[in-house]
Amino acid sequence: MSGEPWEQHLSGDPIGSSERDQRGTSMVSCPAGAADCNGVAADGCEVNLNTSTSNCGVCGRVCSSTGGTATCSAGLCGITCSA
Repeated sequence: MSGEPWEQHLSGDPIGSSERDQRGTSMVSCPAGAADCNGVAADGCEVNLNTSTSNCGVCGRVCSSTGGTATCSAGLCGITCSA
């Protein structure tokens, strides 16, 4: 494990800090490269924005798999062509 935020999450430890806004709504503060895409403060920053093909670079950006296999590298979508 290199200590990246999403690796902490995979080990079962939620990452990010949780705070409450003025209305009492829980908010999660995530480190760079991680995000709370599901809006559940209890599991912290569950997404690796650098490699997630469902949340590539930002929450909700789905990488296309048309013509091959979807990839996400450094937050940018790509396609690995089918042989």
